[in-house]
Amino acid sequence: MNTSKQVNIMIGTVLVSIMMFGGYMAYESTRQVHAREEITQRIAERGARLFVSNCRTCHGLEGEGHVGPALNRPGFRILGEHDASGAEPTPPGEADAIHSFLFTTLACGRTNTVMPLWGQRFGGSLSDTQLNQLVTLISEGRWDLVKKIGAEHDKEVGATAKDILVQDVGALSLTEKNCGQFNADNAAELRNRDPYAAKPAAGATAAAAPASGATAAAPAAGGAAAAGKTLATAQGCAACHSAGGSNGVGPTWKGVFGKQEALVDGSTVTVDEAYLKESILAPNVKVTKGFAPGLMPQNFREKLTDDQVTQLIEYIKTLK
Repeated sequence: MNTSKQVNIMIGTVLVSIMMFGGYMAYESTRQVHAREEITQRIAERGARLFVSNCRTCHGLEGEGHVGPALNRPGFRILGEHDASGAEPTPPGEADAIHSFLFTTLACGRTNTVMPLWGQRFGGSLSDTQLNQLVTLISEGRWDLVKKIGAEHDKEVGATAKDILVQDVGALSLTEKNCGQFNADNAAELRNRDPYAAKPAAGATAAAAPASGATAAAPAAGGAAAAGKTLATAQGCAACHSAGGSNGVGPTWKGVFGKQEALVDGSTVTVDEAYLKESILAPNVKVTKGFAPGLMPQNFREKLTDDQVTQLIEYIKTLK
């Protein structure tokens, strides 16, 4: 076999290998998407069964609301990259805030309402796994599963809507225990969000970058505080810590800087910059009295830069 023919064969072999590898990668990417969808489907289905068994009496046969608020509203949707609507995926920080709101409300209930606490760690009957299944159902908007499973269940036991939906609100007891609930302002903000609204173009509101060779000046305190306010929303902080004085899952940020704060271990601490930094990066070290440990994300040390932590602190300091 001459050299020219050998070279052609080698080139052909390489090209075929490249085509096969490209085809495999395309298939593998599609396979992974389908696998994730199947897993989400199974989790949402388990959540639907839990909803049918535990939640319809107050929140309606298909999540449309009854004595409890509607849960089938768009505001609770977390959109993925391949959502059928074609809308942009929900930003990670916003998705974390929605998940935290739903999970904590399920786990802790709502003080002075008929929404009970369900989390086993707070004395309820559902595990964290089951609570996450309900969160997946709600955030994926799989009310078709609730309708299907509910119809099958009701047919089997001969139940009607009148049998299922609570008729006498006075017979329900108020939830008195507070294990870190969201306040009404936080709840309204999330319920009324529109996940399908067009997002602003990347960089549309960003400040212009310094010219080549120029040195960017350190942000002034006011600029850092403004950046911290934006960051608090993007990272989901504002969903748990209000700026208006009402406690939520975490204590309000209004007026907190400089005050003496009581901790769950019986000690007190001055809320200064060092304490705030520690509370952001290691939130379970010093927990404020009246609030539960473990509810605040534990990974901000990996997610936030030192500058971002400073920006959050500067923002908190402005909330007099």
